Amino acid sequence: MNELIPLMDKIKTSGTFSVGGILPSISPGLKVKGVGKIALPLLEQQAKSLIKLSQQAPFGRGEETIVDTNCNGQ
Repeated sequence: MNELIPLMDKIKTSGTFSVGGILPSISPGLKVKGVGKIALPLLEQQAKSLIKLSQQAPFGRGEETIVDTNCNGQ
């Protein structure tokens, strides 16, 4: 931190601004059917529920349709 302050003092701007304090955490507004509202940080039980509900999705590579089975969420 002691190294950072002199470097920040060298920054030239047209004005100054600072803020401090604590803000309450907010929900990201993501809701998944069968799981409910998703919290941040993601709770372990929610992660497990999301894994159970998820399925591998195919994607395109050129003219091929591929399902990558190397990643199974474990």
